[in-house]
Amino acid sequence: FAPCCLLRAALIFLPAPCYVCAAVTMGKPVVAVGIVATALTLMWLSKTHRGDKLIFSPLSSKENSTWTGASTSATDTIDGDFLILQNGTPRPPAATIEGVNNATDLTNAGWDGEAQRKPLFVLHIGPPKTGTTTVQCYAGTHKEVLSLDNVHFLGTNKKKCGGYPDIRAKYLREKINCTHYCNCTDALWDALEKAAEYHHRVEENVLYSDELLYWTSKDCERVWSRLGKILDEKWRVRVVFTYRRYFDWLVSEFHQSYNAEKSSFQSWPNEGGKVVPSFSDFYEETKVDYLERGVRPQDVKKRYEERVSDVSIINMHQEGDFLSNFFCGAVPEAPHLCNRRRSEVGADVVENPSSAKSANDCFDQLAVTAYERGWVNGSGISRAAVREAVKARSKKWGLSRCERDFPLKCLSSEQNEALLEESIRLEATMVPEFFASPMGEEKVRAGFSDAMARKAFCWIDMEQVLQDERWYNFFSGMH
Repeated sequence: FAPCCLLRAALIFLPAPCYVCAAVTMGKPVVAVGIVATALTLMWLSKTHRGDKLIFSPLSSKENSTWTGASTSATDTIDGDFLILQNGTPRPPAATIEGVNNATDLTNAGWDGEAQRKPLFVLHIGPPKTGTTTVQCYAGTHKEVLSLDNVHFLGTNKKKCGGYPDIRAKYLREKINCTHYCNCTDALWDALEKAAEYHHRVEENVLYSDELLYWTSKDCERVWSRLGKILDEKWRVRVVFTYRRYFDWLVSEFHQSYNAEKSSFQSWPNEGGKVVPSFSDFYEETKVDYLERGVRPQDVKKRYEERVSDVSIINMHQEGDFLSNFFCGAVPEAPHLCNRRRSEVGADVVENPSSAKSANDCFDQLAVTAYERGWVNGSGISRAAVREAVKARSKKWGLSRCERDFPLKCLSSEQNEALLEESIRLEATMVPEFFASPMGEEKVRAGFSDAMARKAFCWIDMEQVLQDERWYNFFSGMH
């Protein structure tokens, strides 16, 4: 009996075959002995060979595969790009973490039967300028709360968030080259794959936030194949996409992309420095570029839906606190963090300062335009120095705010109409039920009218500004 039982238990870790084997081959008198032997065998096996059996199904098949666990080791570790809690690290009970209540209002929806034992990988892809920094900072500074629900945050570091581990800094430039231009390196994906494998082994769910994955072009198979290799066969995958109204997002993206404080705006154009375009030019270039690369929101959403069965959209315009809506909606499997945020609604959170207009952008554009006209000797003075001089002189003349004190060039009536129509069409596509509600189209039109009144679709008119002879005299006197 003992060899039979040991063999069956080692193969499938189930006691029932042992009982059958004992009853058939030895008779009733040895059933008790069989039970004891089986129990001892299973205890030993579960302690030393926990969960060696894995049955996978491709992510693209949209079927829930069975996950029965993974071997663990207290000495497991990850390289310097990742800081991972080692297996066996005790997690504090809810009562020891301030502001966390035992959650009873949220359930692990969709997790039943064997699928419940399959780990969850939540992939938050942004897009940029949809609260990604706010989400990353809050999750990164509340890892202990996430850990109460066995969720590990594997996200982007922001120093202003409190200095939690940075998993992206080393590969930031490589990732931009990869997602934007499909010029990928194995080192980039090896690091992420290694971290994902670790958390799978220690049976942790993962929340990974990286807005650069939004920019992956439609024909970049190198990204899709590596990302698929990491996630296809091991996880229950959920992609989270945040929706922001197009006209509102476009303004924020403009000021993010052309912030004169960035290093790419410190050199003169002939030395490789970038130039701040007019908002009108930016709008037209964006339309063409995003269409050609297939990175419009509706395109990205469709592309992920073709690969993942669970795509969740968090609407920035729905009622309530954004962070509460995000964590309660995107990761309902982590109710402690959801409740934590709900308990502190109204408290300050870290936001991306680039979401506001840069105070120096128009002054930088004045400096560059003067340089291009030959009014400034670029070899004798730096771009930053000219920009600061322009800013100081503008304030002296009572021109302290770009959008208020300078003549502006706005979108044409045709461009405004096209932008509004695209914004309406996008909302109807991305969040159709919300769009059909009183919070939908009517609010889109009202918000667009308010943006026009605020001159949000305008930028400084260089031609008109530099017609003032004071500027020529000012620049000519610089050395």
